[in-house]
Amino acid sequence: QDVCGYIKNVTPKGCFVSLSRHLHAHVKLKNLSNKFVVDPAKEFPRGTFVQGRVVDVNEGRNQMELSLKDERPAQGSVASISEGDVLRGRITRLEKYGAFCYIEEKKVTGLIHISELGSEYTTTVA
Repeated sequence: QDVCGYIKNVTPKGCFVSLSRHLHAHVKLKNLSNKFVVDPAKEFPRGTFVQGRVVDVNEGRNQMELSLKDERPAQGSVASISEGDVLRGRITRLEKYGAFCYIEEKKVTGLIHISELGSEYTTTVA
């Protein structure tokens, strides 16, 4: 079921959405967006109007969980990408095991493993 509400509170683990005066729902960090969320408080400030989908209802504990992810199918698809294709992308995040790259044309994010970052042996990403 789709619902609407306002961001009531933001924590590092997600946020709470006010659906009515006495009804609030929790949104886990993983369900805030289809994209990687660095700072939930910055990307979902208090008072922001949001639309979401009910994921779980626990009547015994009087709790509700929402997802704010866009459930429509992605415009791009990895099915059209073949091994060896040369694509243009933007590095969105570095980790010790590799780099995440967003490919605008396909609307997908992928991991470039540290072993694939160059022709020479690499020990660090930075």
